[in-house]
Amino acid sequence: ISLGLVGSEMCIRDRSTMAALEILGFENVHHMQAVVEHDQFSWWVAAFGEQDKGKRLELVRRGLQGFQANLDFPSCLFYRDLMELFPKAKVLLTSRDADSWARSAAQTVFFVPKCLSAGGLWRDWRCAGIYVFLHATPFGAGFRKLMPAMFARFNNNFTEAALASEMVKWEAEVEANVPPDRLLKFDVRQGWAPLADFLGVAPPPDGDFPRVNDRNIFQALLTAMGVLGYLATLLVLASPWVLYHLARCCVQRLSSDHHKTE
Repeated sequence: ISLGLVGSEMCIRDRSTMAALEILGFENVHHMQAVVEHDQFSWWVAAFGEQDKGKRLELVRRGLQGFQANLDFPSCLFYRDLMELFPKAKVLLTSRDADSWARSAAQTVFFVPKCLSAGGLWRDWRCAGIYVFLHATPFGAGFRKLMPAMFARFNNNFTEAALASEMVKWEAEVEANVPPDRLLKFDVRQGWAPLADFLGVAPPPDGDFPRVNDRNIFQALLTAMGVLGYLATLLVLASPWVLYHLARCCVQRLSSDHHKTE
């Protein structure tokens, strides 16, 4: 399978666009969830750090092998490499109002690095749990390794104003680097017509454009990470007590068996 559509959006976990692409025939769309499911963390960390262009292109190509399109971090940051690897692929720039995106991103994607910043553990009740989760679970460890490369361009400034500014710069950069005949700057509010026309397929005969609330999904994920982190902490703290009582039960059982045999 050759990649036919390159996503170049600025870290928008756009499940609405992903759902639309699947309806339009792109059955395998690479996004952050695929990184988790296929345990690709080390792969993409290596791609970010690879200075040799040929080796980086090979890492990116293998990371997207079997997929028909890509959206979301981390693959969207390699859109120029992907354009070179797949010269016939079109490029999709999912766009939205910068200020609106910044408000949403500050509460979702960039909530985690803010938790890990100086004094961040007291920012929200979930932060300490998220810290533990990122340091005590395989998924957390992988994501933590990927974070510096993913967020490098933001220079640890995750205020809404800074995020909105980077969003504008990113879209301008993409528009400057991608030939107009290969690029669609798309807002999901435009519905099916522009996307279907760009891809050369017929829009669905009925049905509204998918609307998936990414913010709610990501908020639920952050809450789950925080809760799991606290549970892991309780488990570690309770381990000595549990081991003590297990040992005590074993000793009592052995002592009881010994008396029965006498």
